[in-house]
Parts: sequence; C-alpha cells; structure tokens
Amino acid sequence: MSVLEETDWVRLENRNGSAHPDTPTMLLGLSSSDPQAVEAGLVHLSYELLEYPNVYSAAMPAAQYVAELVADPRTPRRADLLAWLARVVESVGDAMVREFVELAGYSPLDHPASTFRKVRQIRPQLLAAVAARIEDPDPAVSEAARAAAAAIGQFEFGFAVVEDMRDYAWAIVQEIVRIFGTSTSDALAMVNEHWASFAIGPDNLLGHEEPDYWARTIFALHGERR
Repeated sequence: MSVLEETDWVRLENRNGSAHPDTPTMLLGLSSSDPQAVEAGLVHLSYELLEYPNVYSAAMPAAQYVAELVADPRTPRRADLLAWLARVVESVGDAMVREFVELAGYSPLDHPASTFRKVRQIRPQLLAAVAARIEDPDPAVSEAARAAAAAIGQFEFGFAVVEDMRDYAWAIVQEIVRIFGTSTSDALAMVNEHWASFAIGPDNLLGHEEPDYWARTIFALHGERR
C-alpha cells in the first residue's frame, strides 16, 4: 500500500483547507498518461501545499509519495518532481524558520507536531530517494537528481558549513559514493563523523584539496566501520 492510500487526508490541510479530496486526487494525476493531469498535479504541489512562509500539513505525505514516484521510470516529469522535493526541504530550512519568525512572531518549530518538524524528520528518506536517481539513464532526471541531492544534503551536515562551501562539502560525499560504491547515507555519515564539531568556511585549507582527496582520506579512516 502506498503513502497515498495509507494517509488520512481528511485530517490534513492544503492552502484551501481540508486536503481531501483534492490533494490525493492531484497526486494521483502525477503518474497519469494525461499531460494535463500531470501539470495540474505539479501546480498543486507548488501552490497548494507550499505558500510562503507556510508549509501545509499535506506536504509531508505528499513528499513521501513523490519520493516513491521518482523511482519509477514510467512516471512523467520526474525532473520536475525531484526539483519539488528539494524545494519542500528548503521550505523548512533554518533560513525559512527565521523568516517565518519575523513574519509571524513565533517559530514554526515551537509545536512538536508541526509540519516543519515532520518534513525535517523525513529529510534522510527524501535524500535517499533523490540520490538513488543520480545515475538514472535519463540525463534530465540524473541532472535534476544531482541538483536536488545537493540542495537537500546540505541540511544533513552535522557540522557548520558556510553557504559558499556547501557544494564543495557535498562533492566530497558524492566522491565517496562514486569511488567506493557506498550509499549516500553512509557517505554522509562518514563525512559528519570526520568533521564533527568542525566548521567549514572559505578560509579553511580544506578547499585547497580536490574533493576526491578528502573522499579517500575520510573513507580510509571511517569506511571500515560501515
């Protein structure tokens, strides 16, 4: 049974109120052979589940469902779906939390069951689904997966990384996967373990080495325990 069938959509909300029946209907259309149904589903994802600075409760299971869809080569517009997964994760990032506080006067993380918290909890699951498509035979899907994985992966670093160095840090993760054939989650865990309680900024000497240098160094130190 898919997330689409398991979810009690009546208890969830989109921009217009109850997510039932519109959201599951629109999500079902994402896998349709009808281009108009697919386009309507994509519009629903972008404008009915995300509305700056809000992330509606139906967005969490929707993201899980989209993560299932991108694995199926028969799904149309997979590159667009991958880009949306990155967008929903970015919508609950620290920068968006700060903007939410400025606009609303309270934090969307205050409540333990908030949508912001729920989406953050499934980031590893979404990252795994996206990273699995990096080697997809469809070049458009592969390119979109790389961009989405970099966007999502930056939120999973367990150490401070300035914005200008995020692509570099993520490239190290990707090199571990490429060279040693590990999973993205294991590669990320190794990088986090290696640089725990560390901060990567533009003045660090780390950037003077190519990512594959750090990939081999980190794997040599931490790979055997995976």
